[in-house]
Amino acid sequence: MSDTALVDAQFIALDYIPMGVLVLKDDFTVVFWNRQLEEWTGVYKDAIVGKSIRDMFPNLREQRYSDRLGSVFLGGPPVVFSSRVHGYLIPAPTRTGANRMQNAMITALPSADSSDANSLALVTIEDVTELNTKIQENRTLKGMLPICSHCKRIRDEEGDWNQIESYISQRSDAVFSHSICETCALEFYPQLSV
Repeated sequence: MSDTALVDAQFIALDYIPMGVLVLKDDFTVVFWNRQLEEWTGVYKDAIVGKSIRDMFPNLREQRYSDRLGSVFLGGPPVVFSSRVHGYLIPAPTRTGANRMQNAMITALPSADSSDANSLALVTIEDVTELNTKIQENRTLKGMLPICSHCKRIRDEEGDWNQIESYISQRSDAVFSHSICETCALEFYPQLSV
């Protein structure tokens, strides 16, 4: 049985999970590439297995990736690449052409041969594009807001009137700090005016 067939047999179950999964050697050669990655990237297993992932995806040559990936092979702890910081590990376009937002985790694979203890790493990639889009949509205020012309409270979906600060804080990333403008200072605190 060929080496490729042995690797495929060893990792065949990884072809059936809805995440991108690949296995790398310590020289960044791709040992396994699952069907989900084929679908996302358009790069098929036959075209990438046995080749350096950094040749196929040059962004992985950047120090922010290569140092952290390399640390796994040196016995370091698992490494996480968050979509919030890195966006994606492997460029994989969606139907709109934008790259999928990905959370990725890289961990060393134990080897049966103790001299090869850290020679392989398992890379799992979760597509969080839809989740990030939903979060962004929910954190953006849209449409018309019913606001009291006198007290400036906003009526929510349940019909309750809320202070503008709490309404906006609950529905966005905005943070308020209070101050007082010159006009209000003169009207409400005339003793403080110079």
